[in-house]
Amino acid sequence: MTVDILQKDQSFTLPLLLEASAGTGKTFFISHFVIRSLLEGIGLEQIAAITFTKKAASELKERIFSLIDETFDALVQREAKFGYLEPYLEDPLLYQKGIERLLTAKATPPQAIGTIHHFASVLLSQYSSKIFTITPHLVELFAKITREFLGETPSSPFLKSLLMISHKNEKGWERW
Repeated sequence: MTVDILQKDQSFTLPLLLEASAGTGKTFFISHFVIRSLLEGIGLEQIAAITFTKKAASELKERIFSLIDETFDALVQREAKFGYLEPYLEDPLLYQKGIERLLTAKATPPQAIGTIHHFASVLLSQYSSKIFTITPHLVELFAKITREFLGETPSSPFLKSLLMISHKNEKGWERW
């Protein structure tokens, strides 16, 4: 399916999954899609833009925030730099909302723009206490099962980190 992200009449169904080969304009599309979403009232904290490499994630963040600035400047200068800005320049109320939404986005840290690992880390840090509770007994059981299967203390950094999981109690975070 061919989509022109810059056109004002282009509509999208959410959630949106974008898969494409290298060099096809994914970062361009995602950046403009994020801007359009922001202008339509979806907060940056509600947007997840996930990629696989740190380099791609860094470039995506940079492009999104650069485009927020560029779009803000275009609105202030009353320039329809992208087709989707035309309605914001025609309607004073929409214009004001667009300016406010972009200013809010400029001040919002990008929680879920990054690698899949970063996104999982954010989710776990925000919701881990609601997802599962880890007790000392569970950690001991895990260590016992690991030793039985491996015949020794795990050498993998990942498995070792699982044995050093923290939990939260009334005093705060504790480490075993």
